[in-house]
Amino acid sequence: GASWITSHVLAVDQDQVLILALELAQEEMSAFGHVLIVGAGIFGASTALELARLGHRVTIVDRSQDGYACENASSHDLNKIVRSDYMDAHYRDLGKKAIELWRSHPLYAPYFHEVGIFFYSGVPASNEEPWLRNGVENAIKPIQGAYEFGKHTERPMARTIKSPLEAMHVFPERLRPHLGEALTSFDKQVGYLNPQAGWVEARNATFAVLDEAKRLGVEVVSDASIVELVFASSSSSSSSTQAKPRVCGAVTSNGRTIHADRVVLAAGCWTPSLLETLHVPLKKPILRPSAHCVLTLKIQPDVARLFHGSPVTFNMDTGMYTFEPNPDGILKCAIHGLGSSSPDPRDSTTPAFPHANTNPHVSQMLKHIQAMFPVLQMDGPNKNMDVYYTRFCWYCDTADENFLIDFHPDVDNLLVASGDSGHALKFLPLMGRLITSKLLHIENDSALAPDMGLSAYQRRVFSFEHHMHADKTVNTSMPIDYIRIGSTPPAHVPQPKL
Repeated sequence: GASWITSHVLAVDQDQVLILALELAQEEMSAFGHVLIVGAGIFGASTALELARLGHRVTIVDRSQDGYACENASSHDLNKIVRSDYMDAHYRDLGKKAIELWRSHPLYAPYFHEVGIFFYSGVPASNEEPWLRNGVENAIKPIQGAYEFGKHTERPMARTIKSPLEAMHVFPERLRPHLGEALTSFDKQVGYLNPQAGWVEARNATFAVLDEAKRLGVEVVSDASIVELVFASSSSSSSSTQAKPRVCGAVTSNGRTIHADRVVLAAGCWTPSLLETLHVPLKKPILRPSAHCVLTLKIQPDVARLFHGSPVTFNMDTGMYTFEPNPDGILKCAIHGLGSSSPDPRDSTTPAFPHANTNPHVSQMLKHIQAMFPVLQMDGPNKNMDVYYTRFCWYCDTADENFLIDFHPDVDNLLVASGDSGHALKFLPLMGRLITSKLLHIENDSALAPDMGLSAYQRRVFSFEHHMHADKTVNTSMPIDYIRIGSTPPAHVPQPKL
């Protein structure tokens, strides 16, 4: 069996951490050298990269034509929010570490836009709102090894926004004359600006991670899916009394058999249905796909320039969030809510994403974006934008929004990495470390969210055991965070303990 390796690593730079992890995992590497990963999204690509850095042979299988994350995958997107002001201490600390890598690491920094995020109530509200009070506090709180510890005061800090004038000054000066009543009538609203946040080019960053993995020798099998798991014969088992079948590879849809020492299933919202197809289904629906409407607008260059450097906006009443236009003049907005069970990803027969043209959220978002920024005109003599496309983005939800990173309870050698719950991409620089640490049994109880290795808290909340009982032990209306519309934040969030 695999050896359990415990590391007590303090925060050092990334290369030192990975070298130490390699030394600690030598016995594991002798036990399995080839890892098969199903899915090239953020979970799969980042894991492939970390394993390749540690010297493993890695093969990724993805159903896309080019081997990158499929067009209808959630990581194949224009942009995603990056922030660390979680009410949950674990994801807060993890977010701060991720932001430091987004800023400083040459692989990730080109895709990070640290323009800040502006949360506002959208309706009259109290300064005692939990999301306001806790958001500012958690945004400011430093942790060792993140935000250039000891230098964090050199960066602008989160602050509450209490007046129309303060709200206007959240935005670039050239845009202020064009703000609408939705943002300027702030007398009874509340909000806060967290400058140490922003957005990332989701698709480009995910693709860059896979490119780096390929440079290090990772093999990518494209235009293929997994149709069957390969199991070791009982005679080759190290123990005749072993109760669970042992996975030793998989068969692809084009007939290729890929033998591997471990298999990582990282198929996003297709994970639960794929487990059913492979005859290792989840005993409970702990992973639930949900569909979310996304609207993109193509804006004329002279108008798009007005928005450059604008923070991400998030309306706490409606759940609508907006990004500044990207370099191609495309502005994305969406609603971060509970989503819908339709369309179902199992019904998706092509890699293309399903359009959301008839979804009522489209007209609602169009109306609201023009109330926020009246300069944006869809028709008339001053027309300067068009709908570019709409789409559904699928989350793979867990009951409390913790990720699932654990070995399948019914078979050996199959690791399931899923449960993005609509907030995983911001952790791309760290996600591969989390999954690799579980795969290699690297433990590290030196911090709540260590740089390498899993803490006792992480091992618990990422586990099948936790998720199997999450709907009983956790009120599903109280997830780890407060910004998903349709959920009610608790007045007090218990702080996790190591």
